[in-house]
Amino acid sequence: MLDWRQLAQLPTEILVRRRLDEIHLACAVDLPGSEGIDIQGCTGKIDEYVAWVRRYTDHCLAKNGPDPDRLGETEAQTRMRCLITVLWQGAGLRYYPGMKDNHSRVAAAYWTLGCWK
Repeated sequence: MLDWRQLAQLPTEILVRRRLDEIHLACAVDLPGSEGIDIQGCTGKIDEYVAWVRRYTDHCLAKNGPDPDRLGETEAQTRMRCLITVLWQGAGLRYYPGMKDNHSRVAAAYWTLGCWK
């Protein structure tokens, strides 16, 4: 896996083709506390969630579609609702507003996703 120094040297046209989760995790390498991150496990878990969200979203759009008259939603809002539903009810990801800083919230999200060894 590339680290942030290597990523910074990549041309934009190459960088935009890389996975966002891999870029994010590569930037975490060597930061305090990152030694416990299981990068392969984390990207594998994210792949599982992507497939799950895709199936659920396709199901919801095929069944109901965005119906502004009935639900007051656009297609984009329906897609976001599906994403949040899968991550919250299916994966158990929770938002912790009481955490004092963004670093703690991100760490809690990665822990919930199963990215720590």
